[in-house]
Amino acid sequence: MDETDPNGRRERSTDALERSFEDAVRRDSGVRHLWTQPRLELRAAAQEGELLFAHLRIVVVAAFAVFPVFELLDGRMGLEAWLGALVILGCLALSGILLRLASAEEVPAWVSFASTWVDISILTTTLAVYAGLSDPLIATNSQFTWGIYLLTIAASALRYDPRVCLWAGGWSVFEYLALVLFFRWRLEQGSVEYGSFSWYTQAARVLLMLVATFVAWVLVRRAEELWRLSVRDARTGLYNHTFFVDRLEDVLGRAERVDRPVSLAMIDIDHFKDVNDRYGHAAGDRVLEGLARALRYGVGRHDLVGRYGGDEFAILMPGLPSERASRRIADLLASLPGLTFATAEGPSPLPSISVGLATSPEDGRTAADLLQSADRRLYAVKEQGRGTVLGVG
Repeated sequence: MDETDPNGRRERSTDALERSFEDAVRRDSGVRHLWTQPRLELRAAAQEGELLFAHLRIVVVAAFAVFPVFELLDGRMGLEAWLGALVILGCLALSGILLRLASAEEVPAWVSFASTWVDISILTTTLAVYAGLSDPLIATNSQFTWGIYLLTIAASALRYDPRVCLWAGGWSVFEYLALVLFFRWRLEQGSVEYGSFSWYTQAARVLLMLVATFVAWVLVRRAEELWRLSVRDARTGLYNHTFFVDRLEDVLGRAERVDRPVSLAMIDIDHFKDVNDRYGHAAGDRVLEGLARALRYGVGRHDLVGRYGGDEFAILMPGLPSERASRRIADLLASLPGLTFATAEGPSPLPSISVGLATSPEDGRTAADLLQSADRRLYAVKEQGRGTVLGVG
């Protein structure tokens, strides 16, 4: 494919965003490889995982709120009951804030780090409070509460971010060791319920926490590779039909909650069959690859490009009303005439494209409605002469 990209700066940023898993592994060698951001195709799953955790966190905290409430209702108005109630109220407030952040249309990357730290710190604070008020061996010998550290580390893999796995493991080890060292001076005497203090036991626990961190990190890395194979079109490198539609449904659901528009462009290559008939299918494949590259370079940073099927492509433009989406697609159409693809006869101009544009909520609020409207306008363009875009109105 011999082509000149008019958006060289955008090409570099797009390449960084769309790099393959193997390229990321080769580039991010050594320690840097441990701390790489998740791939784009996993970010939607990561947002869903964060939202799931936000709801689950409130349910768990509310369930634990029963214990100090029962103590207060039973007439036990001691300091332990009041501190337990205050901790629970604080946890509920933090859980509500994190739920609101996780429900946003675009969840900031730092939310996963903050929520993971909150989960770990809630457990550490609870242990510290009860260890300080009753038996300090609760902090070091409780099997149940220490197991929650392992559960938090393992669950960090569901956020599909290898950095969060390392973050969860690192903070768990740090806070647990700080807890042990803080209460060590009070642990000379054992207890009937929790036994006696042992450095061997604490070292074994820390080792298991580090192993759990490594396993969670490896699981996320493997998930990245498997997702890359499952959601990418092998010919063009764009997202495939299934992933694109799933992402469209997710974006529409989030956009409806915050009352933001979503635009969808359906694209068809004009006279693609003539290219195959004249130059052969290998040339047709080069047309698909070249157009895919042009589409990636011609869209916005937050837009999503997919191969819908055959010689059809689709662009998802979250947050864009119909007027701005039409201008963006018009700019894209204007950039195509300068592009060429290689044939046995020499460079040939890239075929023109026809575009049907639909916008939510004007054209509906579901993926099916938006796809149907965009497809209908696409065929109207082809009947009118091809090579242009038709949108709302």
